Amino acid sequence: MNTNRTIHFVVGLAVVFLALYSTLPGKLQAYGDTTAARNVSWDFVAVDSKGTVMGPVAAVEDFGESTVLVIYHGTAFPVGVSRNSFVQRGLFFGSSDCTGQAYAQSDGIFSATAVSGNDNTLYVESGTTITLDSSSQLVTSGGVTNCVQYSYSFPGATPVVPLFNLNDRFTPPFKAIHRPLN
Repeated sequence: MNTNRTIHFVVGLAVVFLALYSTLPGKLQAYGDTTAARNVSWDFVAVDSKGTVMGPVAAVEDFGESTVLVIYHGTAFPVGVSRNSFVQRGLFFGSSDCTGQAYAQSDGIFSATAVSGNDNTLYVESGTTITLDSSSQLVTSGGVTNCVQYSYSFPGATPVVPLFNLNDRFTPPFKAIHRPLN
């Protein structure tokens, strides 16, 4: 009698597992599977505390940070977002005092972007990538922005210009929500 109950329990678990598995959106993919990128859908978007859609979630990084594609006039700009703030990506300069043309690191498939300053200004690509032989960087930590000097070669420096203040458009906390595809 205990054997029958055990068999019924195991069969019941298997049926529940198969029912749940069949409702998953798409196949489970092995890590590193190059076909996985073709099977990903843009069905998660980031929203702010007011429900304003920030854009599709493009990646989830270590420590819970995500990359959100903020759409502005039809162009997608990757922006680092955590639950309660934007991820600061410092601006680089060819000068030693953080003045003049601002640059951001560029090595991805989207336009180079940087978020800097207490107002979380979004800077976007505006020119051709170069190599800076020495540079300085604006670093914001704890609400204080400092200029830090570097004396090494910085390849992939792409000129950027300010686009808009992210704080004027989006209010933390942020979260990802599932948005069904049409």
